Amino acid sequence: MTESFHFFKVVALTEDLPEQNLWRGQVGTVVDMLADGQVFEVEFSDRDGQVYASLGLRPEQIMRLHFEQYEHNPILDLFGTIEYLPDYDYKAQGQKR
Repeated sequence: MTESFHFFKVVALTEDLPEQNLWRGQVGTVVDMLADGQVFEVEFSDRDGQVYASLGLRPEQIMRLHFEQYEHNPILDLFGTIEYLPDYDYKAQGQKR
């Protein structure tokens, strides 16, 4: 499965990068997309928000982290968060908002 990464999504390394002193499982934030989406700039920060590493990573080097229950939805993977229509009556249609 190809994972999509959007700006400011939280990701974790899937491999060790000893030359950068970064290790599998370290958490970073996607801050830019490079090379037509083939590389993502990821910043790694300490608890005080100070960036200690920033580098371009390929999609197979990172995984997106989810903080709520996640159901795989190909549409959301392609487009990110869906904006809800303010005047649409979701309850009348039997849908959750």
